[in-house]
Formats: sequence, C-alpha cells, structure tokens
Amino acid sequence: MVVIRGSDGWVDLVAESISDPIAYVDADFVYRFANSAYLRFWKKTADQLLGTTVASNVGQDLFSRMRPELERCLRGEHVHWPLDAELKGTSCCFDITLTPFINDSDQVDGILMMARDISDVRALQLAQAATLQELQLALDTAHLGVWRQNMVTGRMDWSDELFRIYGVDKASFRHVVEDWRQRVHPDDLEAVEARFSEMASQPVYDVCFRIVRPDGAVRHVSTSGLALRASDGSITEFIGVNQDITERKQQEESLRQAAAIFSSTSEAVVVTNLEGRITDVNPAFCSITGFSRREALGRKSNLLKSGRHDAALIRPCGHPSGSLVSGGVRSGTARRAESSIRSCSPSAPSWMRAASRLAMWVSSLIFPS
Repeated sequence: MVVIRGSDGWVDLVAESISDPIAYVDADFVYRFANSAYLRFWKKTADQLLGTTVASNVGQDLFSRMRPELERCLRGEHVHWPLDAELKGTSCCFDITLTPFINDSDQVDGILMMARDISDVRALQLAQAATLQELQLALDTAHLGVWRQNMVTGRMDWSDELFRIYGVDKASFRHVVEDWRQRVHPDDLEAVEARFSEMASQPVYDVCFRIVRPDGAVRHVSTSGLALRASDGSITEFIGVNQDITERKQQEESLRQAAAIFSSTSEAVVVTNLEGRITDVNPAFCSITGFSRREALGRKSNLLKSGRHDAALIRPCGHPSGSLVSGGVRSGTARRAESSIRSCSPSAPSWMRAASRLAMWVSSLIFPS
C-alpha cells in the first residue's frame, strides 16, 4: 500500500477500516493506492496492482463504460452510479462512488474510488420487479382495480383500472374518501359503510355493492382487501381490489329466472346430455308422466316410448344423432310410469353450449289435457 501524499497515515488508517474496496488513481487512471479489500477482490498484491492502469486491471470493455464517469470526476464532480458487470464469469452489480482528489492548487489530480457490491440487493430488486410485473399482469387480466387509503393522512389512491371501472376522470379525483362515497349507489351506501366499519376487527374483508357512474350507468362491484397495521396494532392503511361483476350478476339473474320458469311451467321439460341420458327434469314432467325425478335421472329419454311410433319421435328429447335444428313440434304418444299411454307433442331440442362445445339438449313435452 502507498501513502497518499500529505495524509500522515490517517487516510491509510481510514481506508483499511472500511470493508468496501477503495482505490486511488491519478489523472491518467493509474493506481496509486488500494486498500486491502480492493486487493482481495481482485486477488492481487499491492506490488501487482499499483502502477498499473484501471483499463489493464478491469479490462478494456468495462473500462470503456467507466471512463465517461471517471472523466466527469476529473472535472470536479462527485459521481455516484450503479455499475453492472460480468466479472470472472459472474454477473455483479456495484454501487460506485467517485470523489475528486483536489491538491493544494485546487486542481483535481486524482480520483478516490469506492465500490460496494450490491449484487444481492440488485438480484432482490429484479425479483421484486418481476413479481410486480406478474402481479400487474394478473390485475390487468382479471380487470382488478386497486385502491388504498392512508388512515394517517386520509389520502385515497386508485389505480388506472379502478378509474375505468368507476368511469371517473383522474383530473377530477380529489383523493379523499368522499370521492368514493359519492359514487356508491344511495340504496347501498349505509350497508357498505357498516360493512367497512367491521374491517378493523377482521384479517380480510369482502363486500359487493352497486355504483353509479357519471354517465348514470349502474354497475355491480365486488371489493376485498385488508388492513395494514403499525407495530402497536393501530391501522395505518387499508388496501383492496375492486372488480366489476355486473355481467356476472346479470347472468346469475338470468339463471334465477330460468330456474323459476323451469320449475313453474306447465310443460314437461327434459334436459339430457350428449349421450341422451336425462340429467334433469322439472316438476311438471314428474306430475304428467308419473316418473319421479330420481327414477328419470340417468335414464335414456326412450323411457317414454309408447311402442306405437318409431324411435324418431322421442329422439329429439336428447338423441345426439340427426341434424341440429332448434324449434318445431311433433305429435304422437308417450308412456306414463304406470304404462298408460297419453298423447304428447315433443319439441325439437334446443342445445346449449359450454366452452364453445355442444354440452346438453333441452326439450319439452306438451301433453294436451
């Protein structure tokens, strides 16, 4: 190790007490000083390093990336930047600090270089960034809007997707909870606020409510989230996600209506799978045919055959063969459970699809009084 001129040994002492690699180079980028940590990192002795150039030590490619920063420092700037490098077959990242060394004439005649290995920190940052990207992709794919409310300042923040869900212009948002309250459907506001008041005592929460967009459209929204707490247990922040579930609510309502019609219609309705086996019947079917639901489920629809017609009459009640024609009525007879024969008019089947594939057949049997 060499002593920096005029240091009286104190610079050496300080440099040796620091675990980060430290070196001093002159204006020609020639090493004049290096602490033990710097020598250990490059696996060199002082005699091997001092008097050589930075370029010869780190390699020309890496030096060409360092040189613009070194020249900035020679102009009197304090320079600080992260340096990614491939050293000895290993990807590394260093936090580099360059300090100009000023002589008695106020001229920069050298640079004090300090490098801190932040490879582990950078790897963690990259992993966190990748996780955030994956999270953002999941949020975007599911159309989830994120909100958070700071309980210390009262500030509320929304993600871009949440602005889209609520139909709100960012410029008009004041970042206060009242902005949200004004958009909750008046008939739901009291119940929603009561539900939110319970958040403090629950690890997670979820609630569904309606909102009114600025254009007057009413949408159904589902929200879930949690409370973030300080070390003393006090709540510092609420964070949650919103999803527009209007289409799902509409589908659920359609299913409820269909179920009501299925149960209350006076026509016998039969649902079969693609193999022609009965998967459901309505109460009218049981009342008219005398077959209980348990007796009918899993059986072929030909259990109604009277023997007076060919199989084509009952075939629309779930047989997978034939052309796909929805609508139309045939006339004939069908057998009841106790073997009596009744006139009936089986409709041509309607078919339902799931995931773009034919999933089931639905047909009705009309038995005249």
